[in-house]
Formats: sequence, C-alpha cells, structure tokens
Amino acid sequence: MKRRAVAVIGTIAAAALIAAGCGSDDDGGSKGNDGGSSFDGSMKVGAIVPLTGDLQSFGGAGNAALELATDVANDALAEAGYKGEVELLVEDGETKEDAAKSAAEKLAGEDVSCIVGDWASSSTEAVAQSVTIDEGIPLISPASTAGSITTLKDDGTVFRTVPSDNLQAQVLANAISEDIGEGGTVVVAARNNAYGSGLASAFVEAGTEAGLEVGEPILMDPDAPKAASEAAEITSGDAPDAYLIIDYPDAFLKLGPELAKTGKWDPAKTWGSDGMKDTTLPDTGGKEITEGMRGTAPTSAEAPAAEAFDKLWNEDTKRPDRQTYDADNFDALLACVFAAVAADSADPSDVAEALTDVSGGGEKYTFENLGDAFTSAKDGEDVDYEGAASPLDWDENGDPASAFYEIWSYTGGKLGSLETIPFSAEGDAAPADEEGTDTAEGTDSTEGTDTTEGTTGTTEEEPGDATETEPADSTEG
Repeated sequence: MKRRAVAVIGTIAAAALIAAGCGSDDDGGSKGNDGGSSFDGSMKVGAIVPLTGDLQSFGGAGNAALELATDVANDALAEAGYKGEVELLVEDGETKEDAAKSAAEKLAGEDVSCIVGDWASSSTEAVAQSVTIDEGIPLISPASTAGSITTLKDDGTVFRTVPSDNLQAQVLANAISEDIGEGGTVVVAARNNAYGSGLASAFVEAGTEAGLEVGEPILMDPDAPKAASEAAEITSGDAPDAYLIIDYPDAFLKLGPELAKTGKWDPAKTWGSDGMKDTTLPDTGGKEITEGMRGTAPTSAEAPAAEAFDKLWNEDTKRPDRQTYDADNFDALLACVFAAVAADSADPSDVAEALTDVSGGGEKYTFENLGDAFTSAKDGEDVDYEGAASPLDWDENGDPASAFYEIWSYTGGKLGSLETIPFSAEGDAAPADEEGTDTAEGTDSTEGTDTTEGTTGTTEEEPGDATETEPADSTEG
C-alpha cells in the first residue's frame, strides 16, 4: 500500500493524525456520467470521527480504517488505469452534535463527494438534517444504529453500514428472556439521546412481547457531571432479574462505580448494547464494573471479506488494535469510491444515486479484487461490493438488508464473543440454538436492517474477527 492522499482538518485532528499531500483536481475531476466525462479517479471523501468525547475509544481504530481504505482504493484506481487519487479529509466529531455539524459544514465547503460518519446517532441525524440533505451530499454512517434514522426524509442521501436498533432490540429481548426466563423483570437505563432513548423504547416493546416485565426506561443525562443520582434511581426498589444499560464506555466509567457503591447492583446481571462493547473498557478502569456483563452488537464475523480484512489490518504492527465498527468505516469509504467509479463521476448527487446500485445485484467483488471491480464498473458492468463488515446490500432506506449479531461478554477482564446470531429478511427471529466459541477477544461489527427480522442460529466466530482492545458510540448506535 503506497498510494495515499490524506488530509486531516480540525485543530485536534491536525495534531494527532498524519496529513499527506496528493490531492485531486479542484472540481473533483467530475463532469457527470456521459461520454465526455473527465472523471479520472480524483475525488475528496470527508469523514467525521469521534477522536474525542464519549466515543473517543473508537476513534483511533476508526480513523485507521479510513486511512487503510484510502490506500486500498488508490491502489485499485491505479490498477484500473485511473490517474487520479482519493483524498481523505478527516474532522473530529467530538461525540457532540454541534461539533459534528461544524465538521460537516467544513467538509461540505471542501467539495467532498460524500461524508463518512458520524458515529453517534444524534450527531448523524443533526449532520443530515442541517447539512448533507440540503447539500445533496451522501452521508454514510459506520456506527449510528438509531431506528429514527431509517425514517429521515433524506432524498436518498443517508446510508449506514450497520443495522437499525429496531432489530437489536429484538436480539436483546430474546437473549435476556432466554437468560432469566419468561416473567423476569428488567430495569432499563439509557443515555438520553437518539440512540439510547430509541433503543430503550424499542426494547420495552420487544421485551414485553418476549414475556419480560420491563419498567419505564430511566433516561440519563449525558452531560451530568456525576452519576450518583442515576445509580440511585437504577437500584431503587426491589432487585430485578436483569439490568439493561444503554450507554457509551466513557460515560459508564462514571456510572459503574456509583452503581457498585449502592451494594445492590451486580454487573453479572447486567446487559449492554453495541455502545458498551469496548475492547479497552476493562483495562481503562472498568474491570470490576464489567466482569460478567453481557450484551449484543452487530458483528462482521460472517462478512464476505471479514477474515481478509483482519489479516490486512494486522500486517502493519503500528496500526491500533481493532475496535468495534472499524470494518464498517472501511466499507463506507470504499462504497463511496466504488459508487463514483460506477457513476463515472465524483459529483455528490451522482455518487448518491449509484450507492444502492453497487451494493447489490451484480457480479460480486471484495476489496481483495477491487481493481478488477473498478475496471468492470468503468466498462458499465453491474458490480456488487461485498464488504469487510457485511454484504452491504442496502434497501430503499439506506439500511443493510441483512445482519449478523453477536452476544458478547466481559470475562476475566477481556471482551469475548459467546455466539453469533444471523438475521435475514425471511421469517421471524428465533432463539439461538447453539452456543459459539468464547474467544475472550473483541470483534468487529457488521450490518443489518431497520425493520427486517429473520431466523437466528449461532455460528462460531471466525478467528480473523477477534481482537483485543478499544471503545465506540454505538458504538453509538
């Protein structure tokens, strides 16, 4: 991998990340998809990454995934005969809505062909509604799972490489019901934002349908300086059979100790969602407050290029350890470039229109033979990008049309995967019938869909998907 054009903008990002100088033509090299096109592969891709804030533990690996995808894309473009390159522009979303909007405005001013990000669902919604929809710039989130994103009136410009929490709620309800039995009681505490409140609401409905007794969710202020009052509320009353906490790793480092102080809370009775799946959490002060905790998250264990991606990632020993949603970020950038090649244009509107086309319905390619894929797309052939995190078959809402979830756990101070649960658009979700292998390592995440349900089973994790160390926002969701 020797061809890269990377620029990092923003004060924090500029100090922390590498900026390289190969750029594109001022107009992005695009003139539209016609016989006289001057598209030569030159394009700018913007990205919003949580380099700081409550999801910063996911930011390092997320940014590394973007840089790796840029390398892969530029090598493939050169192989396919293009003279231009992808230039990556990165902004810190800070896990805050206002910062994310400012980042998106800055990137839009750089004439990017698409924006990869943000990670927190509330930030992604803010960026879409305030910037990208009006500008006609396709937005591809690698981590935002809130069900409300599906219903955004986005004119076909908002996509994500992860499934909706409407589906995760069902996975959680099934798993907790199997654990504590029908009629079991669950206390739900959730971060008061689009991700937390949305998933909590969906879980109440799914949990009730699964025969659980679920109380009104406790919504926690993400800006509260202390978590003592939330901990007191969560542990008040009779002890439940299970707790469900929907939050981010950095925030839980404040909440967990306060829960432990009450003497009423047990992490082994506690479940979390994808936002709590962080390979570094036990090592950053959370071992005692996470031991025995379980949760659910999308996983890339069964993705077409999952094992190859893990191998590629580990070729560079200086690259950070893998983290939740790194493969999704990788796929998001490559899908954007793939769409530009298929559209023969770096114009955002052309890229947005082509994104669904290159995610399904043609000859299948992974990043391993991306040069051949670009050649075929340039020749007008139907192509289908198969991702490192999922098959990436987007539906009409920009949601993945299938998903694999995992049940993860913190055991012995390590993040491990207990079982993998496939969902498809055929049939109803059913309980898993077999346990997978506990790898005592972290895994990457993959995609799914907002409203589709499917059959479930379990499969053993691919060795290439397991890693130790890191955090995220659903990593957000």
